[in-house]
Amino acid sequence: MALAGVRIVKVFGPKTLPRLIEAGVDLRVFAFAFAITLLTGILFGLMPALGAARTNLVESLKESGQKSAAGATHPRLRSAFVVAQVALALVLVIASGLLVRTFYHLLAADAGFRPEHVLTFEISLPSTKYPDRGTIARFYQQALPLLRSIPGVESAGITEAIPMGGATESTGIRIVGRAARKGDRPTIVNYTVISPGLFASLGTPILRGREVLDSDVLSAPPVTVINRALARQYWPNEDPIGKQILVPSQRIPATIVGIVADIKHSSLREVPGPEMFEPYTQNVWPSLALIQVVVRTRSEPAAVIEDTRKVIRQIDSGIPLAKVSTLLTLTSTAMAGERFSMLLVSSFGILAVLLAAVGLYGVISYSVAQRTREIGIRVALGAQRGDVFRMIIGYGLGLSGPGILIGIVAALGMGRILTSFLYGVSASDPLTFFSVSALLAVIAVGASLFPAHRAASINPVEALRME
Repeated sequence: MALAGVRIVKVFGPKTLPRLIEAGVDLRVFAFAFAITLLTGILFGLMPALGAARTNLVESLKESGQKSAAGATHPRLRSAFVVAQVALALVLVIASGLLVRTFYHLLAADAGFRPEHVLTFEISLPSTKYPDRGTIARFYQQALPLLRSIPGVESAGITEAIPMGGATESTGIRIVGRAARKGDRPTIVNYTVISPGLFASLGTPILRGREVLDSDVLSAPPVTVINRALARQYWPNEDPIGKQILVPSQRIPATIVGIVADIKHSSLREVPGPEMFEPYTQNVWPSLALIQVVVRTRSEPAAVIEDTRKVIRQIDSGIPLAKVSTLLTLTSTAMAGERFSMLLVSSFGILAVLLAAVGLYGVISYSVAQRTREIGIRVALGAQRGDVFRMIIGYGLGLSGPGILIGIVAALGMGRILTSFLYGVSASDPLTFFSVSALLAVIAVGASLFPAHRAASINPVEALRME
């Protein structure tokens, strides 16, 4: 099981985890676990062993000596261990439940783009062939129409920063027409240079206005598209379209022509900040020699990779495609840490539930064996089989009930630790607490079913004869 567990960790663990591929079952860790297991067996076997060693042979041979001294001397302690086991299992399962709900909330979160059917790759233009803004712009002006003409391609665009690919550049801005107040900090926003067609390629909705166009060139008035976060921050009660933003490095302010949805760049968990987008045809920086290309396809992105390479080679045979991937893969990679935490805690939760079920079954089965004579007498005196069945089920619930209550209190206390890991769900989420408590109660009933059936099937004549 340990070897299998390590393999599963290698498969599902985040690739950013250092030296994950080298992970294995370390002999020192194995020896430590083996020693702890032996020590646990000895410690928890010591009390029943001492009880058995003190057995009174005369009493045990008497007909009235109905209970085995090896196990009946400390029934409360045995029950207390089971209660603790159920409580710990509940805490772990609630933690895994909260992480599972967090994971699905993240998957359902509005990331500002649709990752399906999107191919991404990087292009690096050598400065020897593309020394200035004019040559860089001409390359993209040739490449984008050819990429869009590939069969199976819906749209194509370029950007400095692809979603789930890391942080963007940032810049200070000034809102034209608003006087800066004394003591105000400079306004810093994300700044991304893009091409026409980028938002269509990402699947980012345009909420108002328009996107950048091929006609937005150096000779045309400067324009910019902003995201919803920037619009809410500076124009909460008015329409930003037509307003102007001045970037310190530029002489002429850019007019806002559109508003798009907020795009998450690093993680689905992040809260997008203010961002502005400007056309590369008006701001061709030297940094645009290294650019991200985004291509939306009608089918699987892998089907157009070869045609995409041919298009780029057609323009310049010396430029390779680097970091070829899909937006779906980048999003999945960004979620690897969240997914790994969920799987890890869920695995421990499942193991804890299994251990609690085994503990309940063992204690209830032992109790039935110890109470064979009592149950036989009850049946002989007229107790119905259903009464005996319900009595044993009630005993199982009586053990799990306190454990569930203690576990709920402990899980509420643990919530503070989990808060930073959660998204879209509170640490005291009622649905999770209720569902997990109900699950543990069902498991307790399940662990009690076989012993209860066995108890209900006791023949009173055989039970009394055995005594």
